[in-house]
Amino acid sequence: MIIRSRKLVTLEDDKTLLIDNAQVEIDDEGRIVGIGKISNIRYDKRFTILIPQFANCHVHVLDLELRRCFKTMYIDDVVGAPYGIKYLYIRKVDERRLLRSIEYALDVAYRSGTGEMWIVLEMGLHTIDLLSRVMERFPITVKPFLEPSKFHIGYWENYDEDIVNEVRMIVERGFNVELISPLNYNVDELKHIEKIVHERGLEIMTHVSETLDVYEEDDLDLALNVLKADVLVHCTHVRDLSKLENKIIVVTPRSNLALVGKCNVEIFNNVQNVRVGTDNVGLNDPDMWCEVRTLLRLGVDVNHICRSVFINVGCGDFARFQIACYHITYEKDSNFLRRLLWRGRTLGRIDGSRIMMFY
Repeated sequence: MIIRSRKLVTLEDDKTLLIDNAQVEIDDEGRIVGIGKISNIRYDKRFTILIPQFANCHVHVLDLELRRCFKTMYIDDVVGAPYGIKYLYIRKVDERRLLRSIEYALDVAYRSGTGEMWIVLEMGLHTIDLLSRVMERFPITVKPFLEPSKFHIGYWENYDEDIVNEVRMIVERGFNVELISPLNYNVDELKHIEKIVHERGLEIMTHVSETLDVYEEDDLDLALNVLKADVLVHCTHVRDLSKLENKIIVVTPRSNLALVGKCNVEIFNNVQNVRVGTDNVGLNDPDMWCEVRTLLRLGVDVNHICRSVFINVGCGDFARFQIACYHITYEKDSNFLRRLLWRGRTLGRIDGSRIMMFY
């Protein structure tokens, strides 16, 4: 199958390429075997652009019904462990309402052009089956991170073997692990969790320095030197950005601005491997176009945005493109990418594999 478009946006060696009159060739298995330029357009769709689908790299999908709380209460009162309203809600709410929250998140993400989601599930193995029951209806690649159901008020509390055993059960099922904060676990627990997860070749994600108080308690040091986390989320108050090299950093612009009044945009200029997420469904719809426009308002370079939000669809990958709509005023528009990100919207998707997978 050959898909032709008036313009195509793609990534190559972390650089954004814009190709006029482009084609994408896809084999019978849905893998991309060629991306290039053609001389004639067989199907001239004047206002259609082919761009990669989004990768939403941090989404909490269980808290849809907490929207009023997010808008009226302090962040720790809503999501702070262990007594935040969110944790009380998830433990006690009817299963059908959690299913509705997950379904809503996947539906909004898919319709707005997302092809990959890194989903955080509180309550560990208790909630992964809920996700499995919903996700088959949406051709999105899901990478789940499971959060243990138990944690401490602070890292000074006594070692709890139950926490480590739960992490071991999560890892034995083949899932990555997410910790609400390194400060909610005993230091010895962090060491054991690191060993258990990394021995299986899986990843650890944790929230780091979202608020000033946890930054001043050296949560970054625990995350880097004890837990040795692979994915650090937020890093809003981190000043020495050189410490973040060799890690995946996920920034959630709308959430950071809404909850703590700050987004650390310098990360995009100084750290190579930066990704973007939409954070809590109870606060934001998982629509990556909104995150892109927020980053533009904050003055982030367009190429840095593209590198951080799009799936890198090189040859050999499954076809993960979206058809975006934007009225092209001038063919030689030097600000085309900026205008596309600011005014674009998803019209449809091209999913070569048509399967959902854990990976």
